[in-house]
Amino acid sequence: MIANAGDVPLTTLASHGSTTQFKLLMGTAESERDKLAAASQMVSLFVMDFGPGGTNISHHHDLEEEIYYILRGGVETWGRAAVRTATKAAIRRAPATRSLSG
Repeated sequence: MIANAGDVPLTTLASHGSTTQFKLLMGTAESERDKLAAASQMVSLFVMDFGPGGTNISHHHDLEEEIYYILRGGVETWGRAAVRTATKAAIRRAPATRSLSG
């Protein structure tokens, strides 16, 4: 399977707000929305594009961690007790709130 991110349109997801767009690159084998429906050990791979001043609706995932790599611009992330700023080439991780064994 081969796909090009340039062939994947940006789309909004109601659960994330109107100022965030996604290129849905890869999802589980059951996915009907992602360009490639082939993953077995991950849930989703996507490009997330925030409009100027945009935000993402605050949420968490019980069993899925998220890893963000900042391609351009900058972003503020909110953790348990701190606000952190990330700029181009930074990596941010949002751990799952519980594990499969817990």
